[in-house]
Amino acid sequence: MLVLLLLCLPAALLLALLIYDLWQRRLPNAWVLAYGLLFLPYAWWRGFSGIAVIHHVVVGVVAFITFFVLFTRHVMGGGDVKLGATVFLWAGPSDAVPVLLIMAITGGMIGIVGYLADFLPRQQLVRPLSSALYGLSAQRGVPYGVGLALGGLFILW
Repeated sequence: MLVLLLLCLPAALLLALLIYDLWQRRLPNAWVLAYGLLFLPYAWWRGFSGIAVIHHVVVGVVAFITFFVLFTRHVMGGGDVKLGATVFLWAGPSDAVPVLLIMAITGGMIGIVGYLADFLPRQQLVRPLSSALYGLSAQRGVPYGVGLALGGLFILW
């Protein structure tokens, strides 16, 4: 039961964040905080040493600082900064590079699809397809939370 709670709850939060960011371009702070706090029981369950937890925290702090710099340059939103820090907290040093690659590839693909979606005439499409194109529209910004959430799901997998 504990295994399900420590793996399924963070996965459900990440999926909810992914969908919410895609449609709203926002990441609720409470959901991001809940996901971040679930790292502690997860680390305990996995038997992480105190040093290993510190390494994970350091990676999360470095990610926060990096993403905060991007935020100050208006490249990322504040929610992306917080989610990025928590995903990299979970990733730690061993999974940071794969998560970064997943985030970058996913963000790039969504950005390209978003720019292509902006060129399609939505008025002539059926409503569900028109809504999907609006959700992907690059004019609304790139939802980096999608790539971050997928990176977080990779860690849980």
